[in-house]
Amino acid sequence: MNKDIAQSVARNTAVQFGQQLITWASSFALMLFLPRLLGPEKYGRLYLAEMVAAMFIVLVTYDGRFSIAKQVSRRPEEAGDILVNSLGFRVGLWVISFTAMLTFSLVAGYPTPVVIIIAIFGVEMLWSAARAVYSGAFLGFEITTYTAVSAIVERVFVSVVGITALLLGGQEIVIAIVMATGTLLNFIICSGYFRRYVPRLPRFDRAKAWKLMKSGFPFLLWTIFGVVYYRIDTVMLSLMTPEKVVGWYGAAYKFYDVLVFLPSIFSIAILPVLSKLYGKENLLLARTTQKGMDFILLTGIPISIVCFYFSPDIIGFLFGIENYAPAVFNLRIFAAGLLLLYIDMILATAI
Repeated sequence: MNKDIAQSVARNTAVQFGQQLITWASSFALMLFLPRLLGPEKYGRLYLAEMVAAMFIVLVTYDGRFSIAKQVSRRPEEAGDILVNSLGFRVGLWVISFTAMLTFSLVAGYPTPVVIIIAIFGVEMLWSAARAVYSGAFLGFEITTYTAVSAIVERVFVSVVGITALLLGGQEIVIAIVMATGTLLNFIICSGYFRRYVPRLPRFDRAKAWKLMKSGFPFLLWTIFGVVYYRIDTVMLSLMTPEKVVGWYGAAYKFYDVLVFLPSIFSIAILPVLSKLYGKENLLLARTTQKGMDFILLTGIPISIVCFYFSPDIIGFLFGIENYAPAVFNLRIFAAGLLLLYIDMILATAI
């Protein structure tokens, strides 16, 4: 890596890492209260609704922030057009996705509390997808500070208000509303910051929106396969097992998701750099990707080993071993595959 590239990656990685420390601490605090106070059954309902929403939001997020970042990094002068037209076609996709998600939850015969939570997360999908577009635009400018601030506000809000609600007797539906409100705050903050770079947004252009949809279609396929692969297991469990089993599985998976923060941060930081190098300096592109792989292997191996060995202690400390003992075996399986996921995320970003 040359000096400019190294500085860009290091700066954005440092910002993302700082954000992750704060958001991880907030999420960690919530994790100490949420499964314990709700219990495996109610926690299973909340986690199931989250996973169902995560599957159906794929259509709304469409090409995700990676495609937006690629477009903006190559044509920064068109950032306003890219943002407006990307937001525009997602509204129609949200209507389709929201309707399909509610239909699925009713056909699946989920209990009423689960259907209500799914509906709450369904409404949240609209501004969650919009937030992803803003995040991609900032990433295209190689700016991660604003998205870091908005993410911190969201996580701190959800943790503080969520824990307070739990201590006052709030149940899973109340927590879902708190989570959706936190995402809305994130979107509002991102929207305000973006006006510093594009003070006046252009009008929606159907032809340009269609062009963006076509260029982002491969990213949509990538996202669909990725989300289905990582989220379908929870839906399958919900159709075959009691809610508390979903709660046990969700407890292990939640911690597994937390451990993915490292390759996620690095991928976000390195993406716009790789995008600019592609087709211009392929040797430097290959070298930058290799350095990223070296870093991920160096950090991923000890994390995977520690997670596997200390699984009983982790589950006991976070969730309470008396109610979540079956989650220990699940976490050990996840730990064994963690390193492969780290490698996969770097290679997928390069591709």
